Amino acid sequence: MRASLIQTLVDIASQCDGVRCDMSMLMLNEVFTRTWGEMTKPADRAAPARTEFWAEAIDAVKRIYPDFRLVAEVYWDLEAKLQALGFDYTYDKGLYDRLLHGNAAAVKEHLHRDFDFQKRSVRFLENHDEARAARAFSPDRHRAAALIAYTLPGMRLFHQGQLDGRKVKIPIQLGRCPVEKSDPEVWGFYDKLLAALGGEVMRRGRWKLLELKPGGGESFGFEQVVIYTWEADRHGSRIVIVNFGPNPARCCAAVDLAGFQGQQRIVLRDLLSGNSTEVDASALKDPGLYFDLAPFEARLLAPTRP
Repeated sequence: MRASLIQTLVDIASQCDGVRCDMSMLMLNEVFTRTWGEMTKPADRAAPARTEFWAEAIDAVKRIYPDFRLVAEVYWDLEAKLQALGFDYTYDKGLYDRLLHGNAAAVKEHLHRDFDFQKRSVRFLENHDEARAARAFSPDRHRAAALIAYTLPGMRLFHQGQLDGRKVKIPIQLGRCPVEKSDPEVWGFYDKLLAALGGEVMRRGRWKLLELKPGGGESFGFEQVVIYTWEADRHGSRIVIVNFGPNPARCCAAVDLAGFQGQQRIVLRDLLSGNSTEVDASALKDPGLYFDLAPFEARLLAPTRP
């Protein structure tokens, strides 16, 4: 059976650039045995397979089609295991759950996992199994969650209708859907976000999660803020800062931007709102950049010279 399944996967690889493997963790030896019990034992009483199916299958495919990409739909905290077996990318349901139900502390805890795991994670806010993002998230939380999800290392997954703000979840077996008007606010946000995601900064740059500190004597709410940077040498840099909480926040972050050493002033242009602020370049690292953020306010800042 394994040989037949592997041959099918090789045949598929000859026809396209990649596949998404549905519920891929069900093929892990431990999970398969737990699911099927006695039925997993060979009829001839031979010893059960010791190697993992995915290790064999992915190796067989990659030997013939080394650039073929495999994406694992996976849950139950088995993402790292499937990455280790050779999957190029794995669903990041952990981030999705934290963005939908958690707070900034939960999100930052997740982002402290090693970088190799981060860059091989599939970030999403909806898919055919989950509720529509425009229905599951409030509008302000939706924007904040989207900025975090889609500016992180890894693969970005957008579901059909997500960019229009559709709210009706369509069963996968249904071949039709109701007509829904596009939500201009949702579409307008994603239009700006997608434009900002273009270029090389967040494609080939270096990503760094930053630590926050109180923003002076009147600081508050900095625990609910997520901030990180991207730097891509000659391609520029980005600062992503999100108040992922229901209350205002005032905070400070030490930001080290190598491309601006020796500069006296820097302009921070928000690629989402279009607003710009000029700051003292010498204060980026010490005492740092100060931010006043409204509840669930999200900024994607592009530092430039005046």
